[in-house]
Amino acid sequence: MLIQRLNSEIDLSVWSIPAPPKAKIFAWRMMSRGLPTVDNLASRSIVLSENDALCVFCKSDIETDYHLFCTCPVVDKVWKVCLSWINCPAPLPRCILDHFNFIPGPFHQSTQAVYWRTVWLVTTWIVWRTRNLCRFKDSSFCFDSMVKEIQVHSWRWLSSFTKSFRYSFSQWCCNPGLCLTR
Repeated sequence: MLIQRLNSEIDLSVWSIPAPPKAKIFAWRMMSRGLPTVDNLASRSIVLSENDALCVFCKSDIETDYHLFCTCPVVDKVWKVCLSWINCPAPLPRCILDHFNFIPGPFHQSTQAVYWRTVWLVTTWIVWRTRNLCRFKDSSFCFDSMVKEIQVHSWRWLSSFTKSFRYSFSQWCCNPGLCLTR
């Protein structure tokens, strides 16, 4: 009963994020452990070579959803940049559900929490898209490009799906933290 209530609260939270439907579906699949990561494919008897089983970012651990979004040292640096926007050097939780539910200290109002959840979803979305490009299109990973893409998509989603977000792109680029905390 408690697990059902928690799942329905998470479902409501995911579906209420100001984002495109495909991104919300992605988040729901991630929370449900339904993304086709190497470990999930192996549980369905789809086994990859040892080289293909490694995380495309750090190339040192087996790719799992937990590793990809919560413990990969390369992706952790991306999260640290997003947290630096709001001057919040807090360590992030190491579990996907806790990671999703984590609201940084500077966010005291519900609107600010919604803004952060959008940045969180954009970040996980871009990490997943970059992972797919590296894995399937033989693309190379560029940290700065990923951070810039997160910044651009965050502004697009917030300005398109949130009426209370009234910042220009130049204001956002100059100080995303100020736009998130005001």
